Amino acid sequence: MLLHVALVSIVAAKCGYEACHPTKEGVINVHMVPHSHDDTGWKKTVDQYYYGSNNTIQGGGIQYTIDTVVTELLKNSDRKFVFVEIAFFAKWWAEATDHQQQQTRHLVETGQLEFLLGGWCMNDEAASHYTAMLEQNGLGLQWLRHHFGECGRPRGAWQIDPFGHSKTQAELFALMGYDSVFFARMDYQEYNQRSKDRAIEMIWRGNDDFPQSRDLFTGGLVDTSYGPPGGFWFEGFSVDPIIDNEESDEYNLPQRLDDFIKQIQHYQDQTHPGNIMFTMGSDFAYYNSIMYFKNMDKIIYHMNRLHGDKYNVIYSTPACYTKARNEAQQQWTVKSDDFMPYSNGPQGQYWSGYFTSRPGFKGYVWDTNPVLQMCHHMNLRGAHVLGHHGDIAEHKLAAAFGVGQHHDGISGTEQEHVTSDYTRQLHRGRTACRNITNQVLEQEFQAPLNSVNCEYRNVSICAETEAAKEFTVGVYSPASHAFHYHIRVPVNGSNYEVTNQAGEKVPFDVVPVSDNTKSIRRNRGYATNELWITAKTEGFDFATFNVKEAEGNEVVLPSPKDSNMIENEYYKISFGERGLETINGMAIRNDLLYFNSSQGYGQNSGAYIFRPNKTDPFTINAKPTVEITKGSSVEFATVYRLWKGENTVEVEWSVGPVPVEEKCPWDSKQTCKWGKEVISRYQTPIKSADEKGRPTVWTDTSGRNKLKRTKDYRACFDLNTTDAETGVAGNYYPINSRIAVEDDSNLFSVLVDRAEAGGSMTEGSIDLMVHRKPIERRITVDDHRGVDEPLMEPGQFGDGLMVRGRHFLFLGKSGSLEDKPMEEKILMKPQVFLYPGQTFQAKSSPILTKALDPQLKIILIQKHFGMFNNDREVVIRIEHLYQAADKAGNAVDIDLTHFLGIVLLYF
Repeated sequence: MLLHVALVSIVAAKCGYEACHPTKEGVINVHMVPHSHDDTGWKKTVDQYYYGSNNTIQGGGIQYTIDTVVTELLKNSDRKFVFVEIAFFAKWWAEATDHQQQQTRHLVETGQLEFLLGGWCMNDEAASHYTAMLEQNGLGLQWLRHHFGECGRPRGAWQIDPFGHSKTQAELFALMGYDSVFFARMDYQEYNQRSKDRAIEMIWRGNDDFPQSRDLFTGGLVDTSYGPPGGFWFEGFSVDPIIDNEESDEYNLPQRLDDFIKQIQHYQDQTHPGNIMFTMGSDFAYYNSIMYFKNMDKIIYHMNRLHGDKYNVIYSTPACYTKARNEAQQQWTVKSDDFMPYSNGPQGQYWSGYFTSRPGFKGYVWDTNPVLQMCHHMNLRGAHVLGHHGDIAEHKLAAAFGVGQHHDGISGTEQEHVTSDYTRQLHRGRTACRNITNQVLEQEFQAPLNSVNCEYRNVSICAETEAAKEFTVGVYSPASHAFHYHIRVPVNGSNYEVTNQAGEKVPFDVVPVSDNTKSIRRNRGYATNELWITAKTEGFDFATFNVKEAEGNEVVLPSPKDSNMIENEYYKISFGERGLETINGMAIRNDLLYFNSSQGYGQNSGAYIFRPNKTDPFTINAKPTVEITKGSSVEFATVYRLWKGENTVEVEWSVGPVPVEEKCPWDSKQTCKWGKEVISRYQTPIKSADEKGRPTVWTDTSGRNKLKRTKDYRACFDLNTTDAETGVAGNYYPINSRIAVEDDSNLFSVLVDRAEAGGSMTEGSIDLMVHRKPIERRITVDDHRGVDEPLMEPGQFGDGLMVRGRHFLFLGKSGSLEDKPMEEKILMKPQVFLYPGQTFQAKSSPILTKALDPQLKIILIQKHFGMFNNDREVVIRIEHLYQAADKAGNAVDIDLTHFLGIVLLYF
């Protein structure tokens, strides 16, 4: 992958590594790192946390943190502070006075205030796609670059709170030029083993194809905590201060220093000798910074005065700590796998539930990515027409999308009202971007301004097309390659004529709205049919399809009952009384199943935790009804679809509202209610077990590379998953693009349209958790991981969330990568514009003047936020589809001027 993170080099006063306080040889250097972990949404919304409102839920006012930190740093040039979440800092900066901004620049240029990570937020690493990670980090880094230049550039990453860590995230940080990453949450079994070996710090190999160049120094924090050592939490009078006045009856300096030295030894026992790091802060800390800084000043002064022969206590940063470690030239173990899933204790404490929690919101965030890419393209295309207005719209969506990647955002571990706020901000950004897109479509493609969106087309709701006799479907593809997309439009007619912008007839089918769809939409639509159009679009281009109602009845009806097969050029699929039977002659089953969630004894299942009460799930429908329908462009059996020319099987799943069990056998009062964890299981005869008989499965890592997973096994430590709760949950991993089973002959993969939990419980099988309601919403308990609210999700009608999504199945030869291009097609889904009551032919205006090599894909083209760089930069991210380990593809030379004419035109 080629990454462009533009950072301007300037002559800095004394920042970065040059600003580090000196360490000493022959003693233990204690690096005191003042910090505040500020969630961009969790129990409260972003604005509530920033302004310090709604404090009945939780305290925290980030504006006061930054105000008082700046004030306290100016009092003592030795003091330091690290800040992470740029979404908050940018909000403060916009409200700061010129004098405050001037003071802050001075603190940054002298290295007292150092930015760490530099993303718009601290993103999740399980449900956030790698392209979204790049988006949100790029936004924050560009803001820092604009306001602080080289001194604003972070030297390291700080992922202290995400609930598990991705190998691809480490690779991205290495490629972004970071020297380290630190985090707190490591599986308790791995931590116990590493702490005994003094190996909680290591070298993490981000990509096995590039040893060393994508390695990253990685520090697990002592006791898996990003808080201060015990007894030194100087926040809100929670512990005794350092009282060094010998005339006072409260004088406690000797005892407090003894306690401090004990903590030093505790930390040193678990790390390499010479340096330790105390993380002096925690959630929403430093709202009154004077308490922390005054006490730390005393500790530093008295420790160095009285115990300087053994210890050197200094204000520091993770970058300075990394520098000290590097200068010591110590040897480190190398880790090549990831830190998923995470568990913080035995008996069912696996945090693999959040891989699926809030599937509707996860889907909406993913669905926003192609909208944002379109927005980038349109603001670049229309730069001379839109002006600053385009930058504002682009930034509004980018900021909302960036915050959506937060580890208590897309993860689904936030409170319900926070999810609503995330969704509201995303919707506002999407609306702003569609508005500027309409302007550019008019200017560049000669399309009318009055398009409609119809975001509920997936459940056949669109009043404008339901009533129209004619309309135009406009399709913009944010993907870099030509694809055939299948557009579904709610209608009430029985026959249509569909033509493309060249006047040629386009394949289509008119299909009755299914009973399942009617039950989901209820009274919110009246379309009787759906018009399914196969729309071919070129990369980064706009295409139109004229639709006119015609005479006759072409509605495709179910085939005779004796029909049990559908097929296209790639697949033949047969069905029986238990549903799916074979694909291309291979026996493959697909069952919708559920686990009962544990609740009422020990660890509850909740937003974070997945804890089933048994190993084997229950079947939802052992004998599903299957109707075969064969149209001109598609053949389908209820939810299984084969489109002409497509080499994947589309499976549309619909789940919800999830019911709850009314009785729990251990509850004598029968007040307990059991939630459910719903999975889709694919069972194949593929011999995917290893030599020890353990099932293996391939999963992606943040949507990019792949990792081999072996049931009940971890490469870096001895795993114990002996009980039912952990034997399942401990073998579920985050899936962001694909999961596959493979043997010497065959490969079966499933691609997803949003983040889901997945794994393999038996040889040849694949589980994907699609929905979950771990605790009934009237019960006032959760999994006790801090959010303090059950996973409620009342949904549109108040009786529970209904979710519809898609899986894409691929069956091929072992080692096949033919499904790889499908990842881009899913992630960069087309953006549909509907023009009811009119037909027209748009002009083609592609960004790419030359077809892109099929081995490559462009994941980003944007102005790089013109408001930050005076409209003089375009950033492009290009990726090769294949890794060396794939043993596919070859090196490709790129001449950007051959196919990026829009960039040259822009300048």
